[in-house]
Amino acid sequence: MIGGPEPVPGGNLRDEALAEKLLAAASEAHRLAEALTSLDRAIGHAGGIAAPPLQAVDLLRQEAEGLAQFLSALAAAARSADGDPAAATHGLRLRAQVARLSGCSVAAGDAEPVELWGVAAG
Repeated sequence: MIGGPEPVPGGNLRDEALAEKLLAAASEAHRLAEALTSLDRAIGHAGGIAAPPLQAVDLLRQEAEGLAQFLSALAAAARSADGDPAAATHGLRLRAQVARLSGCSVAAGDAEPVELWGVAAG
């Protein structure tokens, strides 16, 4: 399970309950990211598969990893006396995901470049 900071002494029980649920959601998103990583590797080793499906699986994996990171950061913010929920998107690598999780719209031309085996495609 993904851990977080210790609760603030005398902290708000509602925030602590929220933090626990966020950590559970982060753990689930991390589990999904790991499953997608295994699927991505298996598809990559299968050969004969067109690049777009491989890229789509890899993007889903990256989004699941980002979601797990975001939820963990929100849980940490809920447990901290001076936590900043707006900072939960710091460190995320996908611009479109940062925009979505920040409540901003994403322009059609701002779609994520997909990397396939470390090489940008599209």
